[in-house]
Amino acid sequence: MWNNIGGKIKTLAKVIFWIEAACFIIGGIVMLAKGIRLNGEMRRYSYYENEPGTILILCGLAMMVIGPLMAWIGSFLLCGFGQLIESSEQTANNTYRLMEQNEHLLQMHTNSNSVLTQILDVNNAALHVTRKMARNSAQQDSGEKGTREQ
Repeated sequence: MWNNIGGKIKTLAKVIFWIEAACFIIGGIVMLAKGIRLNGEMRRYSYYENEPGTILILCGLAMMVIGPLMAWIGSFLLCGFGQLIESSEQTANNTYRLMEQNEHLLQMHTNSNSVLTQILDVNNAALHVTRKMARNSAQQDSGEKGTREQ
């Protein structure tokens, strides 16, 4: 019910537009019919110079043309609000996805740092052993030189 609310608002804007447009067109047709009927009834009386139904006919035509146009313009706000909600939802989803990717990358970086630390520890230990062996070897060499000289 509450999923995809932006799309539902946009659909509601379209439905309201079509209902308003139909009402304006039907209202305009009714005004046209009343104006034509009024003009037909008033022709019997010669003391009317202008036909009184002409104003109804013009208003009916204006209502049929301007009414749907105003309904269309009025639907912009509701449709735009629906589009804004859809864009906000999409931005929130993209942000959440990027946060998950950043957490994954941070975890990989942390893991690689711990692996690098372990490698450095092994290298340091190997270096320490190598230095110790070199010192022992040097001491043995100096000891052998001392015994040879004697």
